[in-house]
Amino acid sequence: MASPALLLLLLVSSSLLFSTMSVSSSSNWNQLQKTPEKLDKLKEGTKKAGKVILENIDTIRLAVTPFLSLIPVCGPLIKMIVDAALLGLSKANTNPVLGALKSEFDSLNSKLDKYHGELKWDTWASSAFHKPEKNIEVAWSRYETLVPSLVKETNEQKREKFKQEIISVCSKSQDAPETLRKYLTAQGTTLTENLGKMLADHVKCHEKDIREFTVFIAKLIYKGNTLNQLCYNLKQITSEDIVNQEAQIAYDSASVMFQIHKNCISHSMKYVITDVKGLIDNTKNRQELAKTIRSFLSEAYDRYEWMVVAFITKNSGHKRSRSLNKHVLTGFTDVPKGDVTVSVARQVKGNYTQAGKVIQAIKSCISRSVVCYKVEKTLRECQQHVNRLQVSQTYTAIHAYRKNGHDSYDAKEDEVYADPENPSAEAPYIYTGECQKSPGVKGGKFVVMIKSDEEMMTRDPCSKLNCGGPQRGTCFRMVDTFVAMCECKLPYYGKNCEQNLEDYKRALESATDEALQGNPNSAVISSNLNIIPVHPTTKRVKSKLTDSSVS
Repeated sequence: MASPALLLLLLVSSSLLFSTMSVSSSSNWNQLQKTPEKLDKLKEGTKKAGKVILENIDTIRLAVTPFLSLIPVCGPLIKMIVDAALLGLSKANTNPVLGALKSEFDSLNSKLDKYHGELKWDTWASSAFHKPEKNIEVAWSRYETLVPSLVKETNEQKREKFKQEIISVCSKSQDAPETLRKYLTAQGTTLTENLGKMLADHVKCHEKDIREFTVFIAKLIYKGNTLNQLCYNLKQITSEDIVNQEAQIAYDSASVMFQIHKNCISHSMKYVITDVKGLIDNTKNRQELAKTIRSFLSEAYDRYEWMVVAFITKNSGHKRSRSLNKHVLTGFTDVPKGDVTVSVARQVKGNYTQAGKVIQAIKSCISRSVVCYKVEKTLRECQQHVNRLQVSQTYTAIHAYRKNGHDSYDAKEDEVYADPENPSAEAPYIYTGECQKSPGVKGGKFVVMIKSDEEMMTRDPCSKLNCGGPQRGTCFRMVDTFVAMCECKLPYYGKNCEQNLEDYKRALESATDEALQGNPNSAVISSNLNIIPVHPTTKRVKSKLTDSSVS
C-alpha cells in the first residue's frame, strides 16, 4: 500500500496536470472556435496546394518537350486530415472543414482521372503492374470515404475506430510505390519486365500517349506517397529516411518516364514507318490514302507538321532516267508496301512569319521553264538569300510532279496524291509553284514545305534554352529533329531544372503534425493521460492540445 505522503504527492501532481490541461487546452480550443480565419487560412492553403498539382498535371500533358517533373504531395491536405484525427472538431467547424476536403477531393479526382479512360490499358491490366496500381486505387477510394466520416464524427471512440481504419487502409498500399519503381527501373538479368520499355512499345511511342502515361504514373506515385504520409502521421511516426525514400521513388519514376519520352522522340521515325506501313491499304485510291495517313500522323505525332505523298511505286522507280518518273521527292522517307509507296516528310511546328520572304526567293529562283525533275537541283544551287540564309536552308522537303490523279481519267495507274497540296490557313508552310513536265511542255507542279521561323532562324535549339547552368542540367538536342530539352542532374528537375528535390521533401515533411514535433510536453501529456483515469470531458480536451498545428 502506498504511504500517505506518496498518495498526497500523486493527488497534487494529478491536480496540477489537470489544471494545466484545462487552462491551456480550453484556451486554445476557444481560440480555434472563435477565429474562423484559421480555418479560412487552412482551406486557402489546401486550395493553393491543389492548384499547384492541377497546373503541374496540365504542364506535363501539354509539354512541347519532355521534361522531368514531379507531382508534389498535397502537404496541407494531409495536415488537415491529421488535425481532424487529433482534434475533436466542433459541429460548428465540421461543415467548412468537410467542404474544403470534399472540394479538393473532387477537383483532384476530376483532373487526375479525366484522361485515364482514353488510353488502352490491356497490356498494363493483364500484367503484374496492375497489382500495385489496384492497391493504391482501392486504398485511395476507401481513404476518400473514411476521411469525411472521421471529420464529421464527434464521438471519441468512433473517431478512434475511423482513425485506425484509415491506418489499416493506407498500410495495404504502403509497398505499392516502391513496387512500381522496381518495375519501371528493372535492368539487367531479371525476371521482372521493364515497364518503361513495355509502355513505349505498347503505345508505339506516340507522344500524346506517353505524356498521358507519365501523368498516370505520377498520379499513382502521388497517391501512394500521400497515403503513406497520412498513415505515418496518424501513427505519429516521423523519419527523415522515410521522406528521403518517398522523394527518391517519385524522382526515379519521373526520370524513367522522361527517358522514355526522350528516346521516343529520338527514334520516332522507326515507329512512324511501322505505323504508316500498317495503314497502307492498296484498295484505297491514293487521295484517300494520303489524307488518312496524314490525319493519323498529325494526331499521333502532334509536335510535327506533316506532308504525305501516296503513289504507285513502279511509276517513280527510275534511278538513272529520272525524267521518266511521274514525280520527284526530296526530304521524304519512303514506306513501300505492295504496289504502293507512301512517302512522309515532317518538321517541328512553329510560326511562319518568314514564309512570305521564302516564297519570293523561290519565285526568283524557279522560272516556269524549269523542268520538274530539276526543281530540287535548281533550288539547292540558288543564290537568293532570306535573312542571310541561302534558299536551300529555308525548306524541309520538295515534291515535284509531272502528273497526278486530277490529270487522268483513269487514275488507277498514274495517280500521285499529296496532302497537303496547296497553301491554306492550316498549312501556311506550303508553297505550290509551276514547272514543265518536259522541255517546252507546261502543266507540272512542285510543292515546297517551308521551315518554321524557329528552325530557320535558330540553327541550334539549345542556344535559347536555359537549363540552370552546368551544375543543374545540360541541353540535349534530339536526333534528326529540331527539338531540344534540359537533361537535369540529381537533385534538380523541372522544364529548366529550376526545382530541387529538397523542395519536394519539404512538401512531404509539411504534412507532419507540427505540434507533435514542436511541443515537447505534448508527448508527455499524452502518455500520462493513457494511465491516469480522467473525466470524459478532459479526454476531449486532450485531443485539442495540438490546435496550433491548424495555423
